[in-house]
Amino acid sequence: MRKSFLFFLILILLLSNSYAIGIRTSHLRHEIIFEPGYSSTLGYQLVSHSQPQDYDIYVRLDFGDEKMLDYFTVSDSTAYVSAGGTFDFTVDVNLPDEFETPGWHRVKVGVAETLSSGGFIGSSAAAEASISVLVLFPYEYIEADLSATNTNKGEKSEISLTVKNYGDKDIEGVHAKIDVYDNFGNYIKSLNTKFISLEKSKTAVLESEFLASEVGFYNLNATVYYSGKEAYASTILRSGQEDVEITGFTRSFYTGTINKMKVDVLSGWSEVIEDLYFVAEISNGSEILEKVQSQNFELVGFGKKSIDGFLDFTQIPVGNYTADVEIFFGDNSKSKSGTVEVTEPIEPIEEKPGVILPFIKDNGLLVSILFMNFMLMMLVLLLFIRNSRK
Repeated sequence: MRKSFLFFLILILLLSNSYAIGIRTSHLRHEIIFEPGYSSTLGYQLVSHSQPQDYDIYVRLDFGDEKMLDYFTVSDSTAYVSAGGTFDFTVDVNLPDEFETPGWHRVKVGVAETLSSGGFIGSSAAAEASISVLVLFPYEYIEADLSATNTNKGEKSEISLTVKNYGDKDIEGVHAKIDVYDNFGNYIKSLNTKFISLEKSKTAVLESEFLASEVGFYNLNATVYYSGKEAYASTILRSGQEDVEITGFTRSFYTGTINKMKVDVLSGWSEVIEDLYFVAEISNGSEILEKVQSQNFELVGFGKKSIDGFLDFTQIPVGNYTADVEIFFGDNSKSKSGTVEVTEPIEPIEEKPGVILPFIKDNGLLVSILFMNFMLMMLVLLLFIRNSRK
């Protein structure tokens, strides 16, 4: 009965707040390069997954010059949508002949529940898509992003330096130098890219590569040279080796039953390691009392994972024992040992039908949330009654 009561309360809570809403469009992130007099109509669809109700449709400024909002108009400011229904609307974009503030400007196209028909006060659900407008700078201006693939000792990392011309002029002779440092800040070497030409509003990628001679982290700092100016970008690449570390395992078990043993592992290799498994032995110092081998699994590059195995403790009494865990991968293995404790199973609490106080004591947070929701519902009801009498 206690579980049924808990499920019923949770169900009420979920139903009272589950007002799902979505927005569809050809691109959730539209990007526009500013052109004098640019105009376009973008289509959107409001998708309702809740009960029939009213929605607000809006455009708001996310960042940039607030004047940009003047050039976006929604076809509908409100909509009533049935349960599981949709509503189509458009946004007209009509940019001016000039816009003074260069750089990126972003507006959000959104749909939201009308509070008067939604759930609780302040709980209105919403969904948004973005439209970004790039107003080119009236001079040579480049921004850069640097990325590098993780690798292994003795192998090469592929380096990509993305350069974006956000100015209104074509630029000749764009090139870069990438300085490589170890994790302690010691200079290792510099990598030089080729020279390219970059048209206004265009993007290009300058490529290079680096041979990792050691295991560890490398800091890469790029300087882009163009028209007597510089742009900067940085990133970190990691070099590994075929190695897996056991970071932990279950240390507490119950006697008289089958127990799950969880072993946590961490990869030090940049590639996928396949066919890993662990073997765990429980001993009292002189005799192996239980042994398990897990199923095979794979571990993604530099990833971590928890692997399960099952141990039979039906004949192992209460006490402290030694656990030896060894993980096998390829032709290698790593091991870890530690003390585990075997105790009596915890006695289940006897349920007493009709007793509510223990439930409130054990589930104080849930009860508090339900009480707050109830008070909000009462407040909404009182406001409705008050307004209806005017």
